[in-house]
Parts: sequence; structure tokens; C-alpha cells
Amino acid sequence: KFRSAVVSTNKEMNQTAHASNDNPMLSLKVALPIFTVFWLLFGAVLPWFVPRGPNKGVIQTMIVTTAVCCYSLWLIVFLAQLNPLIGPNIKTEIVGHIRKEWGLSRPDLGGPPSW
Repeated sequence: KFRSAVVSTNKEMNQTAHASNDNPMLSLKVALPIFTVFWLLFGAVLPWFVPRGPNKGVIQTMIVTTAVCCYSLWLIVFLAQLNPLIGPNIKTEIVGHIRKEWGLSRPDLGGPPSW
């Protein structure tokens, strides 16, 4: 009884995970413009509101440099997640055990694992 509850819970979680990842490009279409506009406004508009003083140019330069560096870092990390270079290192017998316990050997749940 417990085993069937675990298997059904795993199947539900698997279906939920697939449902949330139906369109992986959606995050690219939403997050990229939002963060681009945010850092563009931060680096292009905020320097105009720096008060007058002997260090106004330095402060403006720091704000623009901060915006460029933060956006570049975010963009590199975000784009690196779209195509990861490494994956999980799992032994073949563990993969077989997972497939057996989760019922992934059924053809309607997909083919062999991608790793």
C-alpha cells in the first residue's frame, strides 16, 4: 500500500514538473526584457538624479559601471542555464533502480533518460 502511494506521488510530481516546463522559452521571453529594462533604466536614468558636487562625475560613472557589470553577470548566468555543459553523474544501476521504482520503463512516460 505504501509503495503504490509513493509511486503514484512520484508520477504526479513528474506530471507536474512536465506541465510547468511545457514552454521553457517563456522564461527567456519574460525575464530577459524585464531585467534588460531594469538595468537600462538603472544605468541610463539614475545618473541624471545625482546631486551636484565635486564627485558627481565619479558617482555617475560608478552607477553606470554597476549597471553594466550587474546586467552582464545576470545575463551570463541566465544564458548559461539555458544550455548547461555538465549534467548529473549517475551510475547505470542507480538509473535502472530509479526507473523501476518510479515506473519509468512504461512507454507512455517517455524514452530512455537523456544522460
